[in-house]
Amino acid sequence: VIVFSTMLGVNMAKNIELTNPSKKAITYNVSLPTGSDFSIKDEVIKIEPKQTVSFPVEFQSRFSRMVESQIVFTSRREGNVHAAAMVFKLRSRCTGRKPRKTIPVSAVLYEIGTVDVEVDNPFSEDA
Repeated sequence: VIVFSTMLGVNMAKNIELTNPSKKAITYNVSLPTGSDFSIKDEVIKIEPKQTVSFPVEFQSRFSRMVESQIVFTSRREGNVHAAAMVFKLRSRCTGRKPRKTIPVSAVLYEIGTVDVEVDNPFSEDA
């Protein structure tokens, strides 16, 4: 399980390191369910012989609840070279909320005061 531990509203990227111990290059097709909070930039990765490659996975933190998905690497058969499929489980963990804005206020203790606060809707639709 690869855990993406971040604050709500903060994007995070992690790399999956893949190593090819064989003497021939291996090409993997990469799939991730659509509509997921996780994303990938490339759907194909080629690993040269005896090389290690980092494959980036990005997470967009939109909800405080846990989100799970899985990323699947299936090898493309090239001649007699065929590598095993690999599946990694991805999981989010919300560690808190980042404030959208901080308003500093100076006041005398135990005296009533007022502060004007501007409220903005961060969403694309009216709430």
